[in-house]
Amino acid sequence: MKKALALTIFCCLTRNAYAAEVDIAHGQLKHAAGTVWSTQVIAAKNNGQPIKTLTIECGFFQGDRLLAAGRENADNVAAGQTVYIEIIGVDAASADRTDCRVSDIQR
Repeated sequence: MKKALALTIFCCLTRNAYAAEVDIAHGQLKHAAGTVWSTQVIAAKNNGQPIKTLTIECGFFQGDRLLAAGRENADNVAAGQTVYIEIIGVDAASADRTDCRVSDIQR
């Protein structure tokens, strides 16, 4: 519970830092049959200047319980471009939701 609360607070405090630069939208949360992981596809639109590396992080939750976290990068994102990033949560087969954010932008 403390881990989930800490991640939620961290996400809320840092979410606005990049909110104007990159819009994110969640795709369907998928569970790979016969495995222990889940995947979340994120569409990220660059509203600002070109980005060398865009990093997205997701927490995978079952209710309020954090099961896993994943991070992935997209490189060379042009201004106005939308990229699709697949985030993997290991040991998150029972996740029923994700909370994702832009965690870093390198120019």
